[in-house]
Amino acid sequence: MLKGKGIEEIVNRWSTELETHVRDFNRFAGEVAVWDRSLIENGNNVSSHGARLTLVTVSLTLCCSSRHYITMFWLPNESKMILTSRWNTSNSRKKN
Repeated sequence: MLKGKGIEEIVNRWSTELETHVRDFNRFAGEVAVWDRSLIENGNNVSSHGARLTLVTVSLTLCCSSRHYITMFWLPNESKMILTSRWNTSNSRKKN
């Protein structure tokens, strides 16, 4: 491959190959940079949704606790039976 070739010819060939490889590398690096930005943005979105989900979970827990407290201590027995039966009916529908 290098036999019979002069130094100048060899250096020119290597320079040409190096330029080609540098161009390819820069193109691939640009694509990876786009992917990196997308991954970072999506990661931030996932974190944001996770924080919102935590807030919703806490709110739902507080709501259920409040409902239980109200039905157990504040409502008359007749109202407790109505609310409990409605609650159980709506929960059984959600499970099916």
